[in-house]
Amino acid sequence: MFFTYLRRELRRRRKAALVVASGLALGIALVIVVSSVSTGRPRPTRRSPWPTPRTPRRRSSAA
Repeated sequence: MFFTYLRRELRRRRKAALVVASGLALGIALVIVVSSVSTGRPRPTRRSPWPTPRTPRRRSSAA
């Protein structure tokens, strides 16, 4: 019964269903693209203009 109702509503509102489906597809594609670009990006070679917190250096045991 639910699928019959769903099929009828999608036929009646074809344009709205296409707009929603294309919006969802675009949103998912953007998330995938941004995630893959940020994962595959190499570390920067120049120093960052923002200071990073310094960690204390470990003293070497050989003096």
